[in-house]
Amino acid sequence: MARGPLVILLAFIASSVVWWGEGTARAATDCSGVQIREGDDISLVADAHGARTTFCINDGEYPVVRSVKVQSGDRFRGVYGDGTRPIVRGAGATTIFDTFGSDSAAIIGLRVQGAIGSEACSPNCGRGIGGGGTNLYVSDAHLMHNANQGIGGVGPGLLVVNSVFDDNGYDSTFTGETAGPVSAAGIKSVNSMIIRNSVVKDNRWAGLWCDIDCTRFEVHDSTVVRNGKVGVHDEISSGAAIVEGSTIRYNGGLAAAGSRRADLIALNSKNLNVFGNTFGGKNGAALIVAFDEARFRAEPRGDGGFALRNIDFHHNRLNGDALSGCGLPDWRVHCYKNGR
Repeated sequence: MARGPLVILLAFIASSVVWWGEGTARAATDCSGVQIREGDDISLVADAHGARTTFCINDGEYPVVRSVKVQSGDRFRGVYGDGTRPIVRGAGATTIFDTFGSDSAAIIGLRVQGAIGSEACSPNCGRGIGGGGTNLYVSDAHLMHNANQGIGGVGPGLLVVNSVFDDNGYDSTFTGETAGPVSAAGIKSVNSMIIRNSVVKDNRWAGLWCDIDCTRFEVHDSTVVRNGKVGVHDEISSGAAIVEGSTIRYNGGLAAAGSRRADLIALNSKNLNVFGNTFGGKNGAALIVAFDEARFRAEPRGDGGFALRNIDFHHNRLNGDALSGCGLPDWRVHCYKNGR
């Protein structure tokens, strides 16, 4: 087994998180490593240690003026026993945990909130966690009230489990209401990512967004609800992508997001398998499959996406919501055995 996946697996086993859903969890109350306590500057403590350090962030609130630099193999782990995670709060930082250049780092048992951004740094700012790095592992985390994304711009191999993302993307800089790029989401990446047993709700634009051929994209056993434009967006990507066992409802309620609003959108993508999910809410369609030919022709080097191929939407519960794109001629889009 390659080092990256092995380290992620070991981190998952070592995290010892008991998941209670909707943001409430219970973590281990002890941690062996560099102890950080309320009043300490997490950024300065991290800078003072080399790679592969475990930082034990004890219960409390920690303002972050500048980004916490994450190095390869680092573990930032919240230590708490009262059902509320330690809070790492932005106090001027445009990215709170900066993962650029790291490999196989982990962020566990923390609430991360308050990253800010502006047109000057858009879209690469306003992130709770992000900015690069491979094989990042995030568990038992709560990412909320970040101007752009809870997690964004990370490298391949992102694994998120037992975490909550809500109310990210509140700044109009990142939602297309100004001249700036549209990038706001609970999680957005152009690289592979897997999300398991997590809650993604009330983010202003997208919930989970795979963009510009993120390749492997998986959503398992999660709740994705009330995101403004779309719950799950598979955009111009080759896959393979799987969305299964999840509740994806009430997304697409933001009128400012335009006409293409839905629980799940596949745009200029291929190799997507969606099954065993619960949709509904009538804010938009359960599914929109669309092909933007003008974009496809204008960007022939790949950024325009792919012809629709091998898209399967089956054995889902729709609760009265519509499907759009299943009958497109000349495409391999199959919608079958879905319950109304």
